[in-house]
Amino acid sequence: MSVAATRLHLASDVDLPLQTHLDELSARLGRLLALLTAAIILSWYWIDALLEAYLQQLSPCADCIIVYSPTEWVGLRWLSILLLACLLTTPFAFRELIRFSDPGLMRDERDWLRRLLVIGSMLGGGVVGFTLWVLLPDLFLTAETTGQIPGVS
Repeated sequence: MSVAATRLHLASDVDLPLQTHLDELSARLGRLLALLTAAIILSWYWIDALLEAYLQQLSPCADCIIVYSPTEWVGLRWLSILLLACLLTTPFAFRELIRFSDPGLMRDERDWLRRLLVIGSMLGGGVVGFTLWVLLPDLFLTAETTGQIPGVS
């Protein structure tokens, strides 16, 4: 039995050369990179206000002063900018992934992929949000009240 006889062919299937798929992938990744660059530039303007609000929430005491070395602050700022830009571009990346894989998937597979991306991003966002806004402030408050953890003040 030949390999061609074992493949599933639908009436709507079209055999395209590999270069066509690579060209389409390259175009989609280029658009995603351009959008990520724009999101990084946009995040640059918001990051100071967002970091100030978050660090204020993270601080266990109201009269504490948070001091960072310049290299720590630059690292924190750039990491926050990159994370915010990735968060902003995730829906577009999922859209591009679905559109790129759409012609090769059957309807059930397409629905499964969409559900996976929606539910997975909601669960992932929920875990990250819970960690950043609930768990970390509580851990910092606990460390501040016990006062026995070295390096936490």
